[in-house]
Amino acid sequence: MSAQPKNLSRSSLLIGSLLLALAVESAHAKILNPPYLQAVSMTGVCVMVECDTTNAASVAYGPTPAYGRTATTAFYLPTSNTTFVHRVWLTGLEPNSTCHYRASHGDDQSADASFQTAPPSGTPFRFAFMTDFQSVDPVQAAIVGQLIETHRPRLCVYGGDMANRGRQYELWKEHFLDKQRDLIARVPFFGAVGNHDGWVENTKAFLQAPDSGSHTQAYYSVDYSDVHFLILNTEVSSDTNSPQYAFAQADLSACTQKWKIVVFHRSAYVGGGHGEHAADARPLQQKRATCAQVAFRIPVVLIQTRCPESGPSWPGTPPR
Repeated sequence: MSAQPKNLSRSSLLIGSLLLALAVESAHAKILNPPYLQAVSMTGVCVMVECDTTNAASVAYGPTPAYGRTATTAFYLPTSNTTFVHRVWLTGLEPNSTCHYRASHGDDQSADASFQTAPPSGTPFRFAFMTDFQSVDPVQAAIVGQLIETHRPRLCVYGGDMANRGRQYELWKEHFLDKQRDLIARVPFFGAVGNHDGWVENTKAFLQAPDSGSHTQAYYSVDYSDVHFLILNTEVSSDTNSPQYAFAQADLSACTQKWKIVVFHRSAYVGGGHGEHAADARPLQQKRATCAQVAFRIPVVLIQTRCPESGPSWPGTPPR
């Protein structure tokens, strides 16, 4: 008869210890970076919450700081620093409207922030294009910040090289997230991948593409009002027999939007190299040009970066 209370006592002690451990873990769970916005649409957005544990993050959201709705982690991706970027999808929003949100992880909370959902077709809007964030020059950052505050874009499009070396976690913080934190908390962005980023673990963790016909995060397309953005990835194959080339061709051929904008990082046509000898650069030029060859078959605007160190950007007539 005396063994039963002892077993119950041990069980109670184990349960109590487990609950205490969970409570301690929850209390120490932290949000490591102010949440930011990806994959915006007319009715939703993905809030990116970098945390120090895999425990679910939650986001309260609504038309005012009173919120009224809550969403939790759909999934997360790890970084090279053993942190976890949680994806929290806010759904059921009204087009062309303001949404407030605040993230929580354990006992940690972010500040309130707000953004605007995408507008319907026919609605004018302003977007900003930026790229190559490797500089940490405070003067440059101040000028860009002033321009952004003056023109107040609803959307940003980034052309890649958000970190000087994508495999180094601290450079994502120093070159991109720390500098852009106030902007990307309230202005969603679509981002292409640059050669310095690479299509590697940290790049995949910090970027989230919207669902599209590409069925991959590496490259995608998205509509925003009357604009169709095709975001290509020069760090994966774009040869004429590649899935990316086939997707770009089919996507642009089927597009009926008024404006078609193709964004990619490495320049397709150059007179020289980017530090290479011209003869060595030629095969690279031919490979980079394949996605642009698709784009030139119909009227588009091309946004690309990484101009060569020598020679003109357009040495000849692009293919049609």
